[in-house]
Amino acid sequence: MAIQDEHERMMLLYNEFVKDNVVSTEDRAVNQYTETLWQLIEDFTTAFGYPDPTQHYLFKHAQEINQNSYIRMFNFYRNSLVRLYNILNEEIYKTKKEIAKERRTKDLVNVSAKKYLLAIKD
Repeated sequence: MAIQDEHERMMLLYNEFVKDNVVSTEDRAVNQYTETLWQLIEDFTTAFGYPDPTQHYLFKHAQEINQNSYIRMFNFYRNSLVRLYNILNEEIYKTKKEIAKERRTKDLVNVSAKKYLLAIKD
């Protein structure tokens, strides 16, 4: 049950990041979605703050993740922090000139379920 909840929370975060708008718009569903998303964000923030993030429960038993995946994920996190601070300084504090050139870059590798299953078989 916990693994299913964790998977659902991960998919919520991913869908939010890639702008997948296939979610219910009822107040209760929106509130639950928002609470779940913020809980996942809090869990990730805690995990990435660990001296060894691979030991956090989100990653500890993830057999699918290899060393290269960890490196890519942690680099993505660090790059995203830099990106968010730049947006904060450009749009909120107005301390930097606004540069929208790289705003839409997602740094994600999309893998379809079919490709994933084929990769597992090999």
